[in-house]
Amino acid sequence: MPRGRPDGYPEAATEPEGQSANGLHELVPAGRGIKGNTVGTTLYLRPHESKRLKRLALDLDMSLHDLILHGLDRMCAEQG
Repeated sequence: MPRGRPDGYPEAATEPEGQSANGLHELVPAGRGIKGNTVGTTLYLRPHESKRLKRLALDLDMSLHDLILHGLDRMCAEQG
């Protein structure tokens, strides 16, 4: 007998996960979590730059991650 998921957990399936850059919906396997649906990127900052960003994030009451994503979104919007 095949081993199933514990009670309350759906079987893995594919479901729409937003739109890609070309406007098409991408299918992403369900249950892969945040790491399975993202691409890791490393950002190297000088200590004073890191402190500056952390303080700005604190002043704006957002995480450093959200601050960086917000900045990238603004830059992409400006560039078209």
